[in-house]
Amino acid sequence: MDKQLGISRRSLLARLSSIVAVPALSGCRLLVVRVPPPTPPACTPATTPTLPTEFVIDAHCHVFNGSDLPVAPFLERVFNENKSFPGPVMDVIANLLQQSVWNDAPNATQEIQAITEMMKCNPDPAVRMAVLREQVSGKTEEGYSRAQRSIRGAGKIKSLKADARPLSSSGVITEESALAEIRDRVQPTTYAEYKDLRNEKRARTRAKKDSKDSAAEAQGNAESVFDSVVDYIVQNYQYRTVAVSQYQTTFHDVQSADLMVAALVDYDWWLAGGKAPKTNLHKQVDLMSQISILTGGQVHALAPFCPLREVAHRARKSKWSSLQFVQDSVRSKGCIGVKLYPPMGFAAYGNSTLAADTWSNAELPDWTQKNIDYHDGKPTLPLGKRLDDALGALYTWCIAEDVPVMAHTSMTNGTSEKMMNMARAEFWQNALANFSGLRISFGHMGDFSDPAAKTYPQQAQLFASLMETSSGSNAFGDAAYFDEILTGQTSMGTLEGQFKMFYAGSATFRNRMMYGTDWNLLVREGDIGPYLEDFEKMFDDMQSMPGGYPGLKAQFLAGNAATWLGLKGGRTLDRLRTFYATGTPATGPLDISVYRPLWMKKLGV
Repeated sequence: MDKQLGISRRSLLARLSSIVAVPALSGCRLLVVRVPPPTPPACTPATTPTLPTEFVIDAHCHVFNGSDLPVAPFLERVFNENKSFPGPVMDVIANLLQQSVWNDAPNATQEIQAITEMMKCNPDPAVRMAVLREQVSGKTEEGYSRAQRSIRGAGKIKSLKADARPLSSSGVITEESALAEIRDRVQPTTYAEYKDLRNEKRARTRAKKDSKDSAAEAQGNAESVFDSVVDYIVQNYQYRTVAVSQYQTTFHDVQSADLMVAALVDYDWWLAGGKAPKTNLHKQVDLMSQISILTGGQVHALAPFCPLREVAHRARKSKWSSLQFVQDSVRSKGCIGVKLYPPMGFAAYGNSTLAADTWSNAELPDWTQKNIDYHDGKPTLPLGKRLDDALGALYTWCIAEDVPVMAHTSMTNGTSEKMMNMARAEFWQNALANFSGLRISFGHMGDFSDPAAKTYPQQAQLFASLMETSSGSNAFGDAAYFDEILTGQTSMGTLEGQFKMFYAGSATFRNRMMYGTDWNLLVREGDIGPYLEDFEKMFDDMQSMPGGYPGLKAQFLAGNAATWLGLKGGRTLDRLRTFYATGTPATGPLDISVYRPLWMKKLGV
């Protein structure tokens, strides 16, 4: 998950101290109601529409359900990393939202039941997707209604006085004003009304943030927290299968991508001491496997690898191995590759060279702060060396079996600036020097689209330069969460101008940059429907200009991703064919001789 929740590539929380007050609200129960279970999609007649001819692979997206994530510690430690919100206020918000979404988002059992019923609906995946597509509006409305009832049913929100003033009108952060702000944002009775209110509040927030008055700017920054957090939580009261259908109708009325590469994340050891979210990772992978078959290969997951979990397992602190988990997920459960999240607290390689106190303030378990014993009769070693060994084992396996890897390379979403800097290109230079040819995608391309980022353009240029080296022969980058495309403008000119600059500087880069959305995080930006169309228009322009690059759009939208993933032939393609032939216990196989995935048809494989 990338650019997540309230963490923008621009600082949202600067200069808040002037509007922070001591929180005050008496304690009470977090929840007093349980929302009735969601109704699964109905099996109704549907016609299979004509699909777009354009070939699109989304190399970087997500289809999370709220129960998949450690919501509370993420809000407390990552979202509020600079402590701009008083700890007690953030604790209340974080725990209330986590408890609400964990209680009332569809759980794994409900999702499996829904998938099982959808599989019975029709043997043709295209028809099944058409059935879902025709119900997506109603399911979106139901999901919002459930979110509204769940959040407003929380004890601390129900106990608020009717006249409690929200942050946006009081201008002061207290527990009461924060809860009132959340309550009022989910006041509308329909999803359409909710979106209208959300857009209205965002416009007001932007006006305050753009104000030359420092107090107004600070309040705008505070309100933008709720613009992000509330909308993100509301989106997650949904079946993952419905989320897939929502995605497919977001950028195109019928189908937005032939293949969605949906990344999972493993934050458990970095944020929660190893405690799993409501839906643990093994269940998440099982569900994604079933969705892969249900959709006829339109969705394949990236299984998350956490080197700290692997260290914990070898030190007998964790019951299961992260390496064995991703190996099983890729070999037999339809996962197309592996996802890494360095800004949680590890460098791509070279952790052993970092200062001994690098992780001393990271709120990690006590056993990580001293040399770690693997109980194998060998010398104990410090955490940095253990992390490198775990990553080395992953890279060695990925190279041997030609497994693609994607990593978050934006300096965002860590528990401190020190941790976020772990995503830097220098560490990937170390990794590729030691594990040449690793099939890697640099997610967000080192903040390639964001000239306001501290690291721009140096980090993006360093990532691009790695693609020119022999060790980076399989290095790629993606355009996930490049929301600047929606306006075309950045603080240094047009996004098109930035692309032209990079393309002009490297012929290799033209064959490595990939389309991505970071959906369902991108939805925080409001009206994102034109995202794909705007990229298509931009690349049409770059292809047709004097000295343009013929075929560049096709490479960007799908061709480069197909190469990164190894879909044109080789081990990935072989693994997916085997997976389709086997399927899952809940779904059975996918007969690709009859129901061939669209990406296979368009690649001719």
